[in-house]
Amino acid sequence: MTVCLVTGAAGYIGRRLVNALAENATFEKIIALDVQPLQPAAATDPVFIQADFRDRRLKDRLAYLQPHTVVHLAFIVNPMPNEQLMFDINVNGTLNILELCRELEVEHLIILSSASAAFVNTKVDHQC
Repeated sequence: MTVCLVTGAAGYIGRRLVNALAENATFEKIIALDVQPLQPAAATDPVFIQADFRDRRLKDRLAYLQPHTVVHLAFIVNPMPNEQLMFDINVNGTLNILELCRELEVEHLIILSSASAAFVNTKVDHQC
């Protein structure tokens, strides 16, 4: 069975991705994971798990679902006053997802992030 886990599923991109995956039927099962609850119309019928992706016990909750693909969309976009929390979410949370994927032998991993993961309080030149 092909199973896709989407972290950050309650966010702007996550909601749209979960809906698109559900309509496309590429995966037999979609797992929508977020610390926030999903909006009622967020998807056709994903398995929803309300959890913090930084939680090291998450692997145990997901093992029986055997995700084949993980799309990691949980990150802080806009800088926040608590830089340590932002680092914990953007960096340590992503490390936890990487470890989870390794331990569960996930075949495909897609990660999106933001400039705030690396450039906190740094002026970034947007010219290409």
